[in-house]
Amino acid sequence: MQSRHVVCLSKCGDMMKQQIEMKSNNEQMANTMSKSGFTFYTALHELLDNAIVTAKNIRVELLVENDGMRAIHCISVFDDGDGIRMGELAEAFAVGARTNQGINEHGVGMKSAIAYFGNMNIADGLDFILTYDGVDCFKVEGYEGNTLHIDAGLTPPWSHTGTHISMNVMLNVFAASRFNALKESFGVRYGNFLLNGGTITIQEFDIATREPILNAKKEAEVVRVTPIHPPYFHPTTGTKVHLLKKEIVTQNIVADFIIGMSAEDEEGVWKPLSYGGGIDIVQNDRVVVHRSYEPLTEWRAKNHTSLNRLIGQLIVKDGHVPTTPKKDNVQQTEEWQAIKEAIATAILEHKITAFFNPPENDNEYDNLSESLIRDGLAACLTESTLPTGEPVWSDVKTEESTDTNLSMDVTAMNGEDMYVFEVKKGNFNAQDMNQLIGYMVTVGAKRGVVFAKTVLANAKKQFDEHWQPLLGEDFTIAYADKDSQLYKTVMGAYVKVGE
Repeated sequence: MQSRHVVCLSKCGDMMKQQIEMKSNNEQMANTMSKSGFTFYTALHELLDNAIVTAKNIRVELLVENDGMRAIHCISVFDDGDGIRMGELAEAFAVGARTNQGINEHGVGMKSAIAYFGNMNIADGLDFILTYDGVDCFKVEGYEGNTLHIDAGLTPPWSHTGTHISMNVMLNVFAASRFNALKESFGVRYGNFLLNGGTITIQEFDIATREPILNAKKEAEVVRVTPIHPPYFHPTTGTKVHLLKKEIVTQNIVADFIIGMSAEDEEGVWKPLSYGGGIDIVQNDRVVVHRSYEPLTEWRAKNHTSLNRLIGQLIVKDGHVPTTPKKDNVQQTEEWQAIKEAIATAILEHKITAFFNPPENDNEYDNLSESLIRDGLAACLTESTLPTGEPVWSDVKTEESTDTNLSMDVTAMNGEDMYVFEVKKGNFNAQDMNQLIGYMVTVGAKRGVVFAKTVLANAKKQFDEHWQPLLGEDFTIAYADKDSQLYKTVMGAYVKVGE
């Protein structure tokens, strides 16, 4: 992606105000992607994900009201990483411009996270970004459309390189109810980063005085985040060890798979949960998905109460497992399927299934997956014809990637119109609608189809009351639920349950 420096607007000493132009509608795309299911915690994760690539020390500061629930008005993230180079600024801030096979694979996270804190508006969410790469020190003060407003030629505020991101919080969030959970979420997601010598601290400041908030002992408290890893407990020996550790090797991935059990009286994020057994997926020094059962579905297709104490990790050491846009799950690819099959083989070979007392009848597990439904839908579309014998759909594809490296379930052409299909095994909710709209906006499609057993009312309301007024009447969504002919045809004739 190319950028160009526009006329210098003013100069004062060595400080210069400049504008940098980016291609495409970056502000709208960032605002759109911010609606794809971010939470207070996952939005902050996006900013720390960027920092841990080169930083060793990260500081998070919350600017709050010093009374009651301590409403949060501003969040700052400081790091001592390499900083942002002036020549890479436009690429770094353009949505989807900087993608790779690492932690920033989609190129949408930081921008969308800032937009989230601005109540789905990046211009409101961005206070400023100050960065120093050892050569240039500058401040990004505005993000408007495709234009970045910057102050260049600043004096570095630190003796080291680094970045300070300051965000306005335009949401009703409160430190009193979030602080401990924030510390916990950082401990889980960045446990490996912390274990390898990194540090993350959190501190609150009074918005009126800019002084640190004092604790019960009238002391300014800087909270240091500690790593949270699976607390293994061997039920036979009573020792703190796992049941199995096995290296998983597929065509492009090398990973360590570790599985075990927690103690019956374990507390915290790894306590026994009803139908909540699962493992962390760890990649690029952070947990992509916490306590997910999905990696184990080739061993047992469905979670069960006998697995409530199941814990573990899948740590990717070499290669890259593609993640979803919010980087909180993995994409369903042939490589991922191979990983799951290797995990199942390892569990069965080491005969640890008995520790989890599974049901005697494996038919109790539901073998239907979204990938089967997706493939069945694609096959149905491919074979659909008009009375004249001409095909209804052309160029039918599954898991087609967008320019921002997002993976759509099914896409197809009907005449000159591109349709994007979003497949859900069960309920389709408002968050799913936001994700579908994000895909469509990114590829320039105006026709979307929801294929799900049940479409919740909040999903339809999200489109009718928010998205259609924003995007226009020619932007449409069709619904293929369990009562539709398309759903009945696909599920009855094209999806082979149990295979």
